[in-house]
Amino acid sequence: MKKMTSILLLLFFVAAIPKLLNYQGKLLDSEGIGVNDTLDMTFRLYTNATPSAGETALWSETIPDVEVSKGLFSVELGTVTSFPDSVNFSDEYWLEVEIAGETLSPRERLTSAPYSLYSLRTKRVDEALQSIYSDSNA
Repeated sequence: MKKMTSILLLLFFVAAIPKLLNYQGKLLDSEGIGVNDTLDMTFRLYTNATPSAGETALWSETIPDVEVSKGLFSVELGTVTSFPDSVNFSDEYWLEVEIAGETLSPRERLTSAPYSLYSLRTKRVDEALQSIYSDSNA
């Protein structure tokens, strides 16, 4: 029973970590002045840095009414549309941003922080849980 309790506690803590990413940006007008507005923003994840014909996003989320003050804004990705299990941050991903209908270029490569989400599912932990589970059923 003691082994099973340990497994349940571990699974509870892993499930409690949210799959949300903070994204901050600065939006300037054509004269280089920070925008002051409330705008809809769409974010999409891809596996390629550059768009290609027939490509579909792995994940997409539109966040309505994002407040932009002096050009600065901050959003949490994954709050409106959760990341699917297939987006586990074990691969390289590129973020495309669309603001008020205009797609910004180039796509941005995701780096360290989002990939730390994958550390929740390392091979060692998976193997350890399988080993503990097998031992408790013996």
